[in-house]
Amino acid sequence: MKRDMDLVRTPDSVMTDYHTDFALWACEQAARLRTGAADLDRDNIAEELDALARALHRELDERMARLIQSLLQWSLLEGSRQPVWYVAIQEERDMIPRLLADAPSLREDWSGTLTRAWRRAQDDVCVATGLAPTLLPITCPFTGEQILDTAFWPGKP
Repeated sequence: MKRDMDLVRTPDSVMTDYHTDFALWACEQAARLRTGAADLDRDNIAEELDALARALHRELDERMARLIQSLLQWSLLEGSRQPVWYVAIQEERDMIPRLLADAPSLREDWSGTLTRAWRRAQDDVCVATGLAPTLLPITCPFTGEQILDTAFWPGKP
């Protein structure tokens, strides 16, 4: 079955400029790659692949920060837990393993991911709750395993 994008242009057609129509350029480059064409826009393809890898790392960092933020709020503010924290915890615990399954190499910098996510989560907790930074733990109180463990809920039930 042909992909819809493959039908946009054939590899024999004139190459669309990268800066004129990115979507069409991408479809054309994909078609050229599939047919083994030699006339590829190699520099821009390489840049887009690098950008895609950076975006995946950024997505993991952002999802982990949101998850840690929600876990920290859940832990620190037991008396005023918000349903939105529960939802965020559940969503991120569902999505992060999917992201890691699609891109297992994201685990190679797991400690760096946790460090970056913790720093962002600290800032986000302070902004969202009004808590002073001095009231938060200096280091993340959760392990990487706990963060992703669907059975782990910090604090009292």
